[in-house]
This record gives sequence, C-alpha cells and structure tokens, in this order.
Amino acid sequence: MIKLFTIKFDRSLEKFDDSEFQAYIKDKDVLSVENHFFICRETPYVLLILNCQFSDNTATADLTTMKPTSRSRKSAIPSFLNETELPLYNHLKDWRNQFCKDQGIPPYVVSNNKQLGKMVQQRPNTLAGLAKIEGFGEVKAKRFGADILSVLAKLNENQPVQQSSEKKSENNTEQQVINTSSNESKQKN
Repeated sequence: MIKLFTIKFDRSLEKFDDSEFQAYIKDKDVLSVENHFFICRETPYVLLILNCQFSDNTATADLTTMKPTSRSRKSAIPSFLNETELPLYNHLKDWRNQFCKDQGIPPYVVSNNKQLGKMVQQRPNTLAGLAKIEGFGEVKAKRFGADILSVLAKLNENQPVQQSSEKKSENNTEQQVINTSSNESKQKN
C-alpha cells in the first residue's frame, strides 16, 4: 500500500517530527520510502511516499487487540543477515541513528534498515558501489556516502569480509590463472 506523509520542520525541536510516521510503520514492513524536501512559507517540509505492507505476524491479527512485544528490536536478527553480520549491522544502524540525530533528520532519509543490511553484506568501498545498493542511489551516495564509507572502512578493519567457499574457489582459480600466466612469461624470457 502507498501512503503519503507531509512532515513539517519543528523549529522548537530543531528537527522533523516524524512520530506520526514512526507510529504508522510500527506494524508494517517498509518496502521503500521516497523523500522530497520543499519549503513553503519559509518552513521546510519533507514529503514521504511510503510503500509498505503489513508485517507477516500482524497480517491476520486484530490490530486493536495487539500488545507490544517485549523483544528488543536489536535482538531480532533481520531475515536478510546472518549472525556474524549482526554486530556490524547494529553498529552501522547505531551510527546512522546518531548521525541523523546530530543532523536533525529522520533515519530513513539516510537509509532504511534493508539498505543498511545490504551495505554490511556487500561492504562497498566506493560511492559507485554504494549507489548500486537497491533504493540507495546516486543522490544519497553523494549526500551521505563519504560518511557511510568511512564507517564501513572502520568496520572492515575490525572484521574482514568472510568469503563464501564459492568465492574462495573463484579467487583461487583466478590466482592460478595469474600464476600460470606469470610462469609462462618467465619461461619465454
């Protein structure tokens, strides 16, 4: 389903008050969010175009009788991550939340959680690589990319990317080809 939110900049709080939006998405899976900034009568606004669906666990439930879960959002492993990626994901998510708090912008303006997960999985090291993440794009890469790449670089120093056995095999084959080519050229000389 598609829903529009127009959020006014609250000068007293010095940020966009997105509490209505946050309350709305609590029981939904966010598929995508597009944001458009505009100024009307000298007041900044952000228009959010939300594409979402009810979460699997709430699709058949009566929403008026639902009780909040006691589980922490951080403790649940997102379905797109494995256990070794979770600490990196949580670190990147914490960074995003603090960055957004400092900038006075909502976290979803920088990236949604699925995009953060893809960043942890793919570990891009260039703006072009970051822009290839679905839904992130060139505009966000230009605006927030340098900061995100800096955080990812620090994460990569602390925990290098674990290669799958398929990727290792591929790299070994490439190395063998390089070594063979190198040996052949040495023998010719």
